[in-house]
Order: sequence, then structure tokens, then C-alpha cells
Amino acid sequence: MVSPILFRSLRSGYDRSWLAHSSIKQRGLSWSHLRQYNDTDDIRDIAWTKIRPDWLSVRVRESHWDFEIISYWWNTPYDNFFETNKNTSKAYSIKNLRNSISISAKFWWHPYREFFWDTTNLKNLSNSKPRNALIFICNINPSEIPKSLAFHNDLIYIDLIHPFEENPHTSILFEGKVINTKLYLKSYLSYKEEQKNNIKKIRASYIHMSTQDDITNTLNSFFKKRYNHG
Repeated sequence: MVSPILFRSLRSGYDRSWLAHSSIKQRGLSWSHLRQYNDTDDIRDIAWTKIRPDWLSVRVRESHWDFEIISYWWNTPYDNFFETNKNTSKAYSIKNLRNSISISAKFWWHPYREFFWDTTNLKNLSNSKPRNALIFICNINPSEIPKSLAFHNDLIYIDLIHPFEENPHTSILFEGKVINTKLYLKSYLSYKEEQKNNIKKIRASYIHMSTQDDITNTLNSFFKKRYNHG
């Protein structure tokens, strides 16, 4: 991870309209400490009087909207199905996603919890009744996500795909049988359309991510757009 993910939650215990009226309120009202500048920082926070030849400093504001970060990760036996190189497999990308989010949460002093891989633990997450948390859910069927999670929290759905899923360039061999590529794509596109509709129903945010994407840059780009557009 080159730089930490700069999380921005739409729910934080404060009224959204109140936050939208002031970028300063979103960024905090008082200074906490100085640290080295990175490319995700707001240039308005640069400490110009503290510039050194080898160090550009930024002032870190105290957050007035701290929130918990929660992630739910779904793995299947087919996560490596489309890839012989493990470094571009879905399983490997999920591992990197987990590391990036957990390390960034610790960097920004956000409480962090993880849940894994089956519907029982999804129920455990729901039964813990999180409020005003930033929740990442990766690759589970959106129809299985309890609506209460998105109602009370800022829910972000990460749709992690391997490029071959969207554009198979050779025949697909599955369980000893060759699958018709056209029929596969028709079924795949239909499922993706249903998936996006279900995400809209629960009012979750959506991130499309390829196993070939830079994880940190993709997530920071998402949060930067969210900040710029309120």
C-alpha cells in the first residue's frame, strides 16, 4: 500500500445536510498534528511555514465525524477459476483488499471489524446492529444483504471481477464440459443487471473493481469523487 485509503463516510452520526454545507466541518475544525504529505491530501492543509527540502508537511485535522469501519468478505472455490497466475486471481485480490482496508483503518484510527465467507456470519454482522458505520461488502449476492445494514450505515458494495468474466477470449471449460461463450455472456450480463438493481434497492454505493486494478487508487478515486460531489 503506497498511501492509505482516505475514507469518507456519508453517515457519521451527524445530519448529512449539515455536513454538506461546510467542507471545513467535514475535515474538522481544529488541528491535531503534522505528518508527511501524500497525494491523497487536500492542498489546503499543507503547512507552508513548515516546508523542508525533503519533507512537505500537512496539518491533520481532528475528526468530528469518527466512524467504525466493517468489512464482509465472501470467498468461493471458484475465485481462482479464471486465472492460473495466483497474483491476478480474485482470491489474491481479496487478500490485498482486506490488507489495504484494515491497514488504512488503523492508520486513520478508525475502529475496524471483519466478517467472513458465509451467510451465518452475515447474520452475525446484522445482529451486531452497527450504526453509522462504513461497511464494505465484497461479491456476495446483494439480495442476501439485510436492508437494515444500508439503512443505518454507509454500505459500499465492491464488485470484484476478473477481466475474463466480462470478456472471455477462449472457450470456457467447466467440470469437463465446454460452455457456450455466448450463452455464458448472456447469463452473466443478466446476473450483473439484476445485481445492480438489488444494490439500488438497498441504497448501497457501488464500486466496480478488476483484479488488475490498483486497489488503493481505485478506492481513493471513489472517495475523492464522493467528497467533491457531497
